[in-house]
Amino acid sequence: MGKMMDKMIIHKSRYFEPEKEDIDWGLYCKGTGTCRAKAKGTMNAGRVLNDFAMVYLFGGEGRYYSSPENSIKVSSGDIIMLFPGIWHSYGPEKNGEWDEYWAIFNGDYMRMLTDRTFFSPELPLLHTGLDKTLMNLFVNLLEISAGQVPGFQKELAAELMKIFARIQFLLLSKKRKKNFSRMEKVIMQIENNYSENINLLKMAAELNMSYPHFRRMFREATGYAPHQYQLTVKINKAKEFLAGGKYTVKQTADMLGFDDQYYFSRVFRKKTGVAPSQWYGL
Repeated sequence: MGKMMDKMIIHKSRYFEPEKEDIDWGLYCKGTGTCRAKAKGTMNAGRVLNDFAMVYLFGGEGRYYSSPENSIKVSSGDIIMLFPGIWHSYGPEKNGEWDEYWAIFNGDYMRMLTDRTFFSPELPLLHTGLDKTLMNLFVNLLEISAGQVPGFQKELAAELMKIFARIQFLLLSKKRKKNFSRMEKVIMQIENNYSENINLLKMAAELNMSYPHFRRMFREATGYAPHQYQLTVKINKAKEFLAGGKYTVKQTADMLGFDDQYYFSRVFRKKTGVAPSQWYGL
């Protein structure tokens, strides 16, 4: 944000006055820019915006203040989300500097995303990490802003939507990676013990989790509910056993811990679209 208080900034910025058609579109941009900011003076003199804004750091570090007494560290790869009517201050710490892209925007679309908690004033700092795709999208904003050809506001809105989507993708990817790390032992146990019917409730208890929480984390890590993942592992192993023609359908069902050959056949058909007898000897 080119006019942040207590900073000496070398910056490139553009500001716009949206027309009624832009506002009716549901998402409009009021400013874009990039700068290298150097801290100077106190961070207590904050401000309140009438619009939404975001600041993406691609170099340096500093702090974000939600009040003069409360602050959190901001590092390269973080995004600061700013919301209308909420006091804030931010910037590099004393004798420091950072590099940033920024955008100011508003509209019904952004209010909808906030109402549905895709973005929340309770979580103003988003740890997306440095991402080339995200940086290129901010560069696109700057290039469109510089041209200001007829209809450029709709192009800016489209780029903002791409930025929002990329942010959500990066956050979900990090969450899935974190959850996979926590679930890795469970996943390995399921994959290495395909002949058993592992007690998933017991595994959740061993991790000091309620089963609904365990199930949610497992799905976020693998894309499957725990029981469905267990069945998928068994069916993938069944394909190996049957394809070589070494084991019959009944032998395969027994080896994979299915008490009922016919239940195994139903599960196999549901997962693969064909009966296990058709897979035999392929």
